[in-house]
Amino acid sequence: MVSDEPKVRIDFDRIEAAGRAAIMRVLERYLPGGKMSGPRYEVRNPRRDDSHVGNFDYHTVKHVWGDFAASEHKGKGAISILAFVLGVDRPTAARELARFLGLPAELAPRPGRRGKGQNVEPAAHDGQLSTSGQLTDAPTETWVSPIPDDAPRAPRGHPKYGRATGAWVFKDAEGRQSFVTERYDPPEGRKQFSWLTLWRQPDGSLKWGRKGPPAPRSLYLLPEIKERAGAPVLILEGEKKADAATRLLTSWVSTSAAGGAASAGQSDWSPLRGRDAAVWPDADEPGATFAQTVAKLAIEAGASRVRILKVQALEALRGSPLPKGWDIADASEEGIAADAIAAMLDRGESWEQVHPKAKGRGRGQGRAQGRGARFELIEHGDKPGVYRIPAVVDRHTGVESEGAPEFIASPIRVLARTRDLSASEWGLLLELRNPEGQWRELTIPARLFGRDGADLRELLLDAGVELSTDRNRRAALLDYLAETTPDEFARSVARTGWFGSVFVLPDRVIGQAPERVVLTGSASNGARLGQLGTLADWRERIAMPAIGNSRLVFGLSAGFAAPVLGLVGAEGGGVGFVGTSTAGKTTVLNCIGSLYGPPSAYVRQARSTANALEGLAAAHSDMALLLDELGALDPKEAGVMAYVLANGQPKSRQRADGLLREATTWRTIFVVTGEKTLADIVAESGQTLAPGQGVRLVDVPADTGSGHQMFERLPAGMSAEQFANALRTASEACYGTALPAYLEFLTGHMDKARRLVAEVQRAFVERMAADAAGQVKRVAGRFALIGAGGELGTLAGVTGWPQGEAIEAAERCFAAWLERRGHRGAAEPVAMVEQVRHFLAAHGDGRFSDWDRNAMTDDRAPKTLLRAGFRKHVPAEGSSYFVFGEVFQREICKGLDHRAVAKELARIGALLPESANCLSRRERLPDGTHARVYRITPKIFDAAT
Repeated sequence: MVSDEPKVRIDFDRIEAAGRAAIMRVLERYLPGGKMSGPRYEVRNPRRDDSHVGNFDYHTVKHVWGDFAASEHKGKGAISILAFVLGVDRPTAARELARFLGLPAELAPRPGRRGKGQNVEPAAHDGQLSTSGQLTDAPTETWVSPIPDDAPRAPRGHPKYGRATGAWVFKDAEGRQSFVTERYDPPEGRKQFSWLTLWRQPDGSLKWGRKGPPAPRSLYLLPEIKERAGAPVLILEGEKKADAATRLLTSWVSTSAAGGAASAGQSDWSPLRGRDAAVWPDADEPGATFAQTVAKLAIEAGASRVRILKVQALEALRGSPLPKGWDIADASEEGIAADAIAAMLDRGESWEQVHPKAKGRGRGQGRAQGRGARFELIEHGDKPGVYRIPAVVDRHTGVESEGAPEFIASPIRVLARTRDLSASEWGLLLELRNPEGQWRELTIPARLFGRDGADLRELLLDAGVELSTDRNRRAALLDYLAETTPDEFARSVARTGWFGSVFVLPDRVIGQAPERVVLTGSASNGARLGQLGTLADWRERIAMPAIGNSRLVFGLSAGFAAPVLGLVGAEGGGVGFVGTSTAGKTTVLNCIGSLYGPPSAYVRQARSTANALEGLAAAHSDMALLLDELGALDPKEAGVMAYVLANGQPKSRQRADGLLREATTWRTIFVVTGEKTLADIVAESGQTLAPGQGVRLVDVPADTGSGHQMFERLPAGMSAEQFANALRTASEACYGTALPAYLEFLTGHMDKARRLVAEVQRAFVERMAADAAGQVKRVAGRFALIGAGGELGTLAGVTGWPQGEAIEAAERCFAAWLERRGHRGAAEPVAMVEQVRHFLAAHGDGRFSDWDRNAMTDDRAPKTLLRAGFRKHVPAEGSSYFVFGEVFQREICKGLDHRAVAKELARIGALLPESANCLSRRERLPDGTHARVYRITPKIFDAAT
């Protein structure tokens, strides 16, 4: 008997396909806390007591899952894993997955019993752009994506609305066309939108239709989102607005949901995972709703940061109240400059930060404090802050009620629990509101909760937090922080620079990481970054005028090269501009500083202790460290500075328990200025500069020899002094915009950057130092790295320089260094010969007795005090020196290996050895004694340096 009741069937195929398309969203929702290992999402098995991540995984390409430690726990597909996680049957899991993805779970019912072989396929809805997602009962066709090459020609217009006034192509992650949305503006009536999608008919043919694609749908400009992994994502309410943002905002990547504001929930937002997501809503009520909806979807997708543009910021940009529905396209049509829009978006106060809602004892409210007491974060009112709500018990009735709120501290949100790379140092990521009403993030280590929390309170006070003066309430702050347990985790790093594929700055993280990355509190206060003006201003007033000026271009290139160190695994090193006080060295240093922030704050004075310099270097890892006036440094510490800053590691120190402290490392290119070279400063302490120190900090003459001090090319009508003043003024008026744009380029083109650096270094060394010693090649490699950094800045569109400008500047500066050095050989042998020559020249008359006028046989022979040996003069050849062995080893070769010195002297013919294996000689001296001496020939004064 055939039933007349409608038969309901679940659309397993469509739900499974949608689940696989949004698999990361599904896994993170129902299996949170996992990590990616290639294409595998590894997580603890929720159905058994798994001790660690790794046994259980889901392959996001093959869509198979399983636990190799429990062979019965395995399966295939999104519905299958959801059934396993939830412990339900397959139909229930399919309905839950459809609910999560915003899909209808069931096919439309049809009466009677379905015969064998019948297959009911959903037919897409017709008409205008719709987000209902309702399916008809016509089993006619299936959606085709991507659009194949043999697809029929798309229709040119709508049968009802005529020709389209706008069309937007949506693509999948591989850049293949998926579907189109079109806009129509009929002569009468309001604007209309329509889908244009491709469908396969039951007979296998392809046909275009005005039917919406099934959810989840691709975001607009999805390939650009994938390609520019380091750029923040700006989300707008429609494709036209996203196009306008793309034209105006080069440092952002823009997108919108397919179908506009009302269909945001039908889009796949998983590409926002780990990204900085920002929403620009239209100026109306639907726009505000759209912003909140998208912000929630972005958080669910795993965005590392979510924010919404404030109406107040837009009104300040426009200079008047906003018309209803005002958007970025309107801003462009009204003539508001792109730079002004970009500057508004760069200001932190333009945004409202959006955070996930607390779960259980999450952000904003702790668990019961005592009997019924609780904490509450009140962000509005006369005195916003963290409050303790005590429990009051009536002594007569025993009824418990809430007492008056007790102020604990100004607003503090607990965003995440943090841990370092080894998961051994835990802490909390807080968001604080300072007295100026600005929110800032701060990472606090968990160890500060020990003792009475005094160190923690001092840290919060320094950050601008207002604390209660009541001792008991201050103590309650520890309870609030310790008992607020957010679900989110973040990875804390101790220094700026590269962390995997992202670049960590004190105020932001550029690039896409599998989880949120934050800088620890101590490291976040070092480099003084900031922004003023626009990138176009910086390029026009600082970078472009530098063209043709080798020292200025080379200095700016050093600023670009510092972030490249970690990218290519290069060692750090320094460059010193040496010259008179009026050469313009500080001006060049200020221009380099303007890459990063306000030069008056970013550029530091060299007059520091070794410990302070270590701290500065750690705070500027993978960034340029700029030190002015090297001559102010203590001469005893000058030589150590070159080693410490270049090697990237401080000296070892003990903890109070006797164990070694974990050392903080760094990578940096440091640029210093001064009137004296490092060798001159070290000599003031009675020491000599070791060759290795001279390689780590190389001195470039500041004076170019052009007659314009540090400059070779001056703007028309300007003197060198006027040009320097103009650059100094510009560096204080526009700064900090070049670095983020440059880092966004690097994070999106890491392999390309590595290849360029390798090629530039190879060609540079071959061209400039092919026949030189290893030390010279090492310096050439650093100059080439700096030149490559400048070329990358040009390739990123930051400098505006012609191609090759930075490399040419590096070549000219390298040639100047080499000319000042005086030779292309290794420094150690030259230094050895120089030290011996200097001793003989200084003490030849005073400490060496004349061979032919022995004081023991000639009363007129001068007395020799502190005799070092004898000097024998041959008129046609010069003087030979017979140096006592102890004097040669302890005095002449002080600080050097005397054997290596003797070998080098013998190699150049300046030492006459006894044999190949014995460099000293046994000689009969004029006083009748026999002694072993080093016989230095007259060639010591002929040897080339």
